Amino acid sequence: MRKWVSLLAILTISGIPLQAEGIQQPANEITAEVSHNKEVITYLSRQLFNTILEEQHLSYLMTQTENQEISLKEAAYALCQMLNEAGIYLPESEGISDPYIGKLVLLGIWQESELNGEGLMTSEAWERTYERVLYYQESQQAFTRVDTKKEKTMMAYRQKMATIPFYEEIEIGKLTLSNQVLAYGAYTYPLYIFANTSYIDLNTLEALGFTFEKQPQGDVLSFTQGKERANEPVKEKSIAVSLSKEKIYYSTVKTYALKSEHGLFIPLRILEMEFNLKYDTAIIGLEVATKKASYLSYQEGLLHNSSGQPIEVVTTSYYWDGEKIIQEMKRQHLEVGQSIENPSACYVLRGAYYLNTLVNLVETQGESYQDQKLYGQQMESILKAYEKARLAEIKKREEKKQEDNKQSEKITNQEVFPPAPVYATLKVEAKGLKKG
Repeated sequence: MRKWVSLLAILTISGIPLQAEGIQQPANEITAEVSHNKEVITYLSRQLFNTILEEQHLSYLMTQTENQEISLKEAAYALCQMLNEAGIYLPESEGISDPYIGKLVLLGIWQESELNGEGLMTSEAWERTYERVLYYQESQQAFTRVDTKKEKTMMAYRQKMATIPFYEEIEIGKLTLSNQVLAYGAYTYPLYIFANTSYIDLNTLEALGFTFEKQPQGDVLSFTQGKERANEPVKEKSIAVSLSKEKIYYSTVKTYALKSEHGLFIPLRILEMEFNLKYDTAIIGLEVATKKASYLSYQEGLLHNSSGQPIEVVTTSYYWDGEKIIQEMKRQHLEVGQSIENPSACYVLRGAYYLNTLVNLVETQGESYQDQKLYGQQMESILKAYEKARLAEIKKREEKKQEDNKQSEKITNQEVFPPAPVYATLKVEAKGLKKG
């Protein structure tokens, strides 16, 4: 990175001839070109940019354009990849729609007044950018703005980003015992229904031959082999549930779960990752399917390229803002051993939190694998039930708070004006009371 800055300084300030990828230009021509047109990076600068990207194994990020200009979006994405920073959508009031530009603005590496309306990098902004990149790499501190009012706004955003909201464990409804059962081998297992979705409990999955591995990022669910039923599945007519905070990973899907006093329940359709589900009126049959080619795996909570070759991955990430599901589709190139960036805080500044990510397409040099299934991850009805329960709980807490305040005021009045006996002496008899 320091090499990049020093080379750029040579290009724009000193006027010394510079060669990159076999292209050489006299110093006076470079200086004249830069001073004549400060709105875009020169062709030679573009070659330097590509050289550094190749050193960082990030050359695939850039697209060659006819005039060799570098767009703000293009440069922002490359910078965020270099800094290992995920994008983030700033509030719509900021007028910045790209998440990677938004992240650089949030960190102060780019500042609003420096962004031109044409969406191209200026040579002046280019030079400032890398000074700030070095500062951020060394200090891990955002670059402070001169505009104190704007800096306070960005500081508030950074604080909000650090506290990602998640579910409260409040009852959202009840699972009811389904009329259908799950059939596997010689046994049948109970299923449950909530919001027109079938659920299966983890106790039952263990009886089916599934195992759970506790890892720092969550529970990893995997199927080993069928076995004799060793434990009795949960079988209740009605079970109260809340949205669980536990993270459960199965194959390439992070699934949600419902929590109860009997344990966790997950959507039955998540099993379609590795099984065929045969639906009948009273029975849903479970059959082991032929495994698809595996290019991705979950490692430390991130989808990881576990193949031995570079791949292109198209994903859809889902967020909930309290009213609707937000979908974000993205294509990413993953080198061998590289992971998809963590999208968890991508929409947090717009009042939404991350749900999960589904893989739509994987392309390799020789083949591609396409998948449009949702695997039971359609959560909108669940989240609406959660939101209704959450608002009811907030109202209940507020009413209790008001009642507590009234009680506190009443106690305070009694302390200020305590009840006191009044003594009197009767001078005449009255209503049965004697004189004196």
